Amino acid sequence: MNMREVIDENDEKLTSLRKEFGDDDEVYKAVIRASNELNEHNPSGRYPVPELWNPLEGRKASLKEGVSHILKLWKLKKRKRDATHIFSDSIDEFIHDWEDS
Repeated sequence: MNMREVIDENDEKLTSLRKEFGDDDEVYKAVIRASNELNEHNPSGRYPVPELWNPLEGRKASLKEGVSHILKLWKLKKRKRDATHIFSDSIDEFIHDWEDS
């Protein structure tokens, strides 16, 4: 047996949403889409589940995109850390040389 949730068009909250925003179906559709996505990811609890998001394209990000982004952030942080060490090592060397002279 296959069960599926059906949205009640006459739901009190949905009808008040339509009254508040008038004929703007975009808001109504966004609420329905969000409800369906919550059910898709976690049908038993209906609580939000974090997911990778591609804000430039307005869609879920693929795993490949997520890994690529994390690697980019990691390399950037590593580069900054390495630059900080180089700078602090240079200062330490300068102070040591200055003290010896």
